[in-house]
Amino acid sequence: MTLTAFTHMHRPVFSGREAADYLGLSYGTLEVWRRQGRGPRYVRLGRRIGYRHQDIEAFLDLCAVEARTS
Repeated sequence: MTLTAFTHMHRPVFSGREAADYLGLSYGTLEVWRRQGRGPRYVRLGRRIGYRHQDIEAFLDLCAVEARTS
């Protein structure tokens, strides 16, 4: 799925694969980060794991680095 497709989606929760694609990560990396507590917040829906769009965006905000000037 492309990023353009995500801008047209209005789903409240993305699957792990969709979230990984949105972040430009492999699904395995997102899984490892989740287990280590390093990735974006997630929700547990029964046995399934999902990622809310606002939590993915908040995670990206936390990863932002300010450029330093020389």
